[in-house]
Amino acid sequence: YKVDLSLVGALAPREIIVPFDYCHHGNLSQSDPSELDTYLNLLRKSHFLVLPSVAECGGIVFAEASSFALPSLSRKTGGIPTMIEDGINGFVLDFDAIANDYAQKIIEVFSNKSAYEKLCVKSYNKFINELDWQRGFELFKSYVSDLTKLD
Repeated sequence: YKVDLSLVGALAPREIIVPFDYCHHGNLSQSDPSELDTYLNLLRKSHFLVLPSVAECGGIVFAEASSFALPSLSRKTGGIPTMIEDGINGFVLDFDAIANDYAQKIIEVFSNKSAYEKLCVKSYNKFINELDWQRGFELFKSYVSDLTKLD
């Protein structure tokens, strides 16, 4: 496979030794139109979002990735398993997973074009049905309504 890695974040890695090209974009601010455009283009052209966070409350970026039918890979930590459902909008790997584990999961999924395409569709559907802000607001309203009926 031809691999291009796009890194987004504040700190550039000191040294990456990989057998493919990568580009470090730095921190991208969604309030800056040019940087937002870069971010959206990355989501449009990517095949996976890989975010092996050490700590994460929820990770809105996983919802954003799903809105582009982009499967996510991350770690079992914090609220990530509430945002990524294995086999639906990506995969949550063990906390101690290493880079090779992520690469193997990508190869496993991407080597079956039909399975990858289905994962992309399921990712988008999860966004529409659960992760969209409007849908989230509707769910919240229904939960509050159910609570007020308990009195």
